Amino acid sequence: MAFTELPLRKKVSTKLFILTTIWWLGALLAIFFTLSLLWQLEGAGGAINDAGSLRMRVYRLVILDQSDDKVPVLDAVEDFTNVLTGIVEGDPKRPLMLPQEDHIYWQAESVLRAWKDQILPNLIENDGTPFTYEEANAFISEIDALVKMVEKSNASTLKRLHFYQDLLIILVVAGSLTMLYILFHLIIRPLQRLNYALSLAEKGDFSYRETLNNREDEFGLLSIGYNKMATRLEALYRGMEETIEEQTQDLKQRNSELESLYTITSYLHNQHDIKIICEGFLASIMPIVHADAGAIRLHDYNDQKMKLIAEVNLSEDLQNSVRCQHFDHCYCGKFAQTESISEEMAIQDLLEKTPPCQEGAFKALNIFPIFYDQEKIGIVTLFSHDGKAFSEAKKNLLNSLSNQLGVAIGGVRLMERSRKMAVLEERNIFAQDLHDSIAQILNFLNWQVQMLEKALKNGHKEEARENLAFIKDGVKESYENVRQLLLNFRTPLRLESFSYHLEELIKRFKTQTEIEVNAMVDASNIHLSDKEKLEVVFIIQEALSNIRKHANATKVSLQIYTDEKNYIIRVTDNGQGFAEEILTEKSLEHVGILIMEERAQKIGGQLAVLSEPGEGTELRLIIPRKEAKAEHE
Repeated sequence: MAFTELPLRKKVSTKLFILTTIWWLGALLAIFFTLSLLWQLEGAGGAINDAGSLRMRVYRLVILDQSDDKVPVLDAVEDFTNVLTGIVEGDPKRPLMLPQEDHIYWQAESVLRAWKDQILPNLIENDGTPFTYEEANAFISEIDALVKMVEKSNASTLKRLHFYQDLLIILVVAGSLTMLYILFHLIIRPLQRLNYALSLAEKGDFSYRETLNNREDEFGLLSIGYNKMATRLEALYRGMEETIEEQTQDLKQRNSELESLYTITSYLHNQHDIKIICEGFLASIMPIVHADAGAIRLHDYNDQKMKLIAEVNLSEDLQNSVRCQHFDHCYCGKFAQTESISEEMAIQDLLEKTPPCQEGAFKALNIFPIFYDQEKIGIVTLFSHDGKAFSEAKKNLLNSLSNQLGVAIGGVRLMERSRKMAVLEERNIFAQDLHDSIAQILNFLNWQVQMLEKALKNGHKEEARENLAFIKDGVKESYENVRQLLLNFRTPLRLESFSYHLEELIKRFKTQTEIEVNAMVDASNIHLSDKEKLEVVFIIQEALSNIRKHANATKVSLQIYTDEKNYIIRVTDNGQGFAEEILTEKSLEHVGILIMEERAQKIGGQLAVLSEPGEGTELRLIIPRKEAKAEHE
């Protein structure tokens, strides 16, 4: 329970507030009564002083009444009347007041009536009768009686004042002692006990339990919380060694699994033969899971079979078992057709009456799928003689390793497909080159042979000799084309010197054509891969071959340079040129251009052919610089 959920009446703060309020109200009442009594005493003191002065004023009236001058008498009478009226009526501003007692009020009224009815008329009427001392003494005795009553009442009020003052002192002392006791009982003592419990906990002693939990306030909740904490910490301390040992073993196991995963994964991705990969995989995982035998089979969905690729400790009968090769003839094949991640089963529980693996004295098998690109391409089967089950951690590790095996197998298969595609592509290029060169010349020779036969038949010897010269030139050109093709395919796949091969191309071209070549090549700044350099060589070679065969040029220029973003290769001639529109026809006569475009696309370049009839031709190859592309990205 949280502090905020405690009932208001049970909170320590509520108790302290109520006690403080009671003490404060008691002190306030005592102070109020004390001040009220002091105010009454002060008013009664003023009444006593004024009443005492009345006696002096009476004797003064007696003396003034003896003289003939009545003006001072009238002034004295007025002053006496004002003082006496003030005593009876009171004056809060001074303060001046009579005690609130009936007999005092009656006595004051009696003095006032005696003054107004007896003394005052004699003094004002001036009938010749003087105001005597006997009358004055009788009137003064009434005034003295009033003063004594007020003094007696004042004494009683003073006693009550002393009582309230004593009560206030007692209240202060008793309240302070009570508050100290309550604070000690409610706050200080519980804090001391909790501090003692915490000091024990700090020393590692969690056996102490606080008994404040029988209190239904904040400290009771703190006590409950401390006891729970101490119980929990005591349990943790008692089981800490076991927990540390378990965590250490678990960490060792995880490190071992990660090391195995890293080692096996590194091995898988450094091999390029599926059989070697699978044999190494089995040899690596069997010691990890203490398997007695193992096999890897890959699926052939066309024949509905599983091909044994690698095995360890399997008998020849089990290796060659026909039932283990078909999907529907054994349990492994049925598992291969399911969506299961892994499977563990005792061999005697298999559906077959006598499965082949039981003949090898195996009691249990574990099957793990091999996935590549979300497709199950095979299975890993591990056999054991003791029938001991694999832990979940071992199963997860084997599933991860099997997936890595699938990636490695898929990668090898992909490399094999790539090699086959490369061979097919080179064959296609070779066929295109043959078609572009030899096939056209053979067609030309066939036509010239027909013309020769016709000339000989008609007896046109001059025409026959001309046709024969054409045939000789065609045979010579065919020989040159075949030689050129052989040189092309003898170009090394790894170019050690880009400049050297460019020089060889230019030298060969000059030898074949005797055409002047102006080469401006800065190969030192050309940072291309070997494959990209090879494609560039092939494109330049094809461009020079086209010039030799078609351009009728006398000058050729080769420029290789760089700008901020691209490598630029330009091959220009001053030959006869052609209309660029014919390139859009994509006919067999322009296979060379198509091949150059395909090579340019392979290395991410752009090929452009610019020509006008009679204006020569320019071939421009632009290859983006990788460092410029990386900075842009």
